[in-house]
Amino acid sequence: MSNNSRFTWDEAKMIANQILKEKYGLMNELEIAILQAVWNHEDYEQVAAKECKDYTHIRGVASKLWKKLSDIWGVKVTRTKVRNGLEQEWLKSQNTKLIDNGGDNNLILESPDDGPVGLNSGFYVVRGSTEKDCYQQIEKPGALLRIKAPKSTGKTLLLNKIIAYAKEQDINFQAIILDFDQASRSVFTEYSKFLKWFCGTVGKLLELENQLNEYWDDDLYDEHTNTQTYFEDYLLKERTQPLILVLKNIDKVFEKENIRLDFCDLLRAWSQLHTNSDHLAEIWKQVRIILVHSTDIYGSLNINTSPLDGVGLTVTLSDFTPEQIRKLEKRYQLQLTEDEFNQFIAMFGGHPYFVQNALSYLKTGEHTLEHLLDIAPTEASPFKNHLRKHLEILQQNSELATAYYQVVSAISPVKISTPLTFKLESMGLVEVKKDDCVPRCGLYRQYFLSRIQP
Repeated sequence: MSNNSRFTWDEAKMIANQILKEKYGLMNELEIAILQAVWNHEDYEQVAAKECKDYTHIRGVASKLWKKLSDIWGVKVTRTKVRNGLEQEWLKSQNTKLIDNGGDNNLILESPDDGPVGLNSGFYVVRGSTEKDCYQQIEKPGALLRIKAPKSTGKTLLLNKIIAYAKEQDINFQAIILDFDQASRSVFTEYSKFLKWFCGTVGKLLELENQLNEYWDDDLYDEHTNTQTYFEDYLLKERTQPLILVLKNIDKVFEKENIRLDFCDLLRAWSQLHTNSDHLAEIWKQVRIILVHSTDIYGSLNINTSPLDGVGLTVTLSDFTPEQIRKLEKRYQLQLTEDEFNQFIAMFGGHPYFVQNALSYLKTGEHTLEHLLDIAPTEASPFKNHLRKHLEILQQNSELATAYYQVVSAISPVKISTPLTFKLESMGLVEVKKDDCVPRCGLYRQYFLSRIQP
């Protein structure tokens, strides 16, 4: 394996200044010191000591720097993500061509740890039919599109591509994103309170005043009637331009049994309102709803199917093929031998998160593939947080853990019950072949085999 060039600190500083210059100007000396400390894996206390500054002051300057980069990139940047974001900008400057997969795959690839990747970055695979299907769906009046997949498989970038496409077709398209992860726990304590928060937040995103007191009547109407009335009579009534309403991380709702069924029923009903023959149908034709959610949560819920099954067009994100991984390898300027590549595939399969992280890990030139394969299934793994989250869910469900142990301990495909297959596949832990399950990749087999043994 060879690494033709390396991303250095000087290049990182240059890229950061290039990004910030137009909107915010060049970094000052303290910002440079903070960025270099992050580069060297130092904490803010070390920066404060070196610069003879107060720790709180250093943290504040750092926070403002990450906020500037967040504004430019359009995604949240933290000190743990900034290095990867800058490296991807640098690699993009080396070669900005997209990887074309011939139109067969349906993946977009997020950067490691969900860091920032621009829409024109060379770090994601261009989709074929699925991407086109999404574009066609979003052009339809009243359309509903659902993007579902386990975490860290590219949902956010696919969403961004769809919104960008819609605005290219019609500059008047307005897109707003309501992220359920931003809601506090108190929002989910009672259904009426949740729907009021939902209505109020959509209104705020549309820059409209809160008029819930004017339109919401608990004495006469139920929650769904009040919610729909608020949308039809106020939020959407005066619209003259199409609206994309994105409900992101809606899986947060799935966790709340007191809300899940009713809210999903409401969305199901809304997906059909544009087909009615009344005047309100014209209002709903202006709206396109995109639901974005992770399926990992299904493993910890007492459900056997998705609460949103059958609603709108559903897009799922599958794994990479070996050919696509070879192309990504070249983008990282790596050259795995045939034997090394086979070992890489045996461990990581086509798992988008593992593939991207593994290639990024090797790109630094600080570690060999042999070392990575040795530590990958251990507690020293660069993937340990991802693995531990799945382990926690399995440890809380003995029936699910027992079923998965059957899968990872077998040398041939295993048939388990349909509900357990649904949960394990939704978590991204298995690949289903006809009615049987196999581990999604060698890393899962090795890691869980020694940790969930009955």
